[in-house]
Amino acid sequence: MHGWSGRSSGDDKYFFMDHPGAVSITTAQGEHLRKLISAAAYIECSSKTQQNVKAVFEAAIKVVPQPPKQMKKKRKAWKDCSIL
Repeated sequence: MHGWSGRSSGDDKYFFMDHPGAVSITTAQGEHLRKLISAAAYIECSSKTQQNVKAVFEAAIKVVPQPPKQMKKKRKAWKDCSIL
C-alpha cells in the first residue's frame, strides 16, 4: 500500500533530476495498479512532507493478517517399513 502522485511541492523537479526514469503517477493510475495487484488500498503519501505517511502505516496495520497458528506435524507411523 503505497502511492506517490504529482500533488507534492515544486521541489519534486529536483527529485526527478536526481532519479532519471522516475515518474509521477495519477490517482487513477494508482487505483488501477491497486486493483491489478489486489492491494488492499492505494494511499497517496509523501515521506518528504509527511503527508499521509501515518495513514499508510495505520492502514497497513489493519490489513496485515494474523499469522496462522502453527500446528504440530503428526509423525507418520512406519507401518509398512521393513529394515533388512
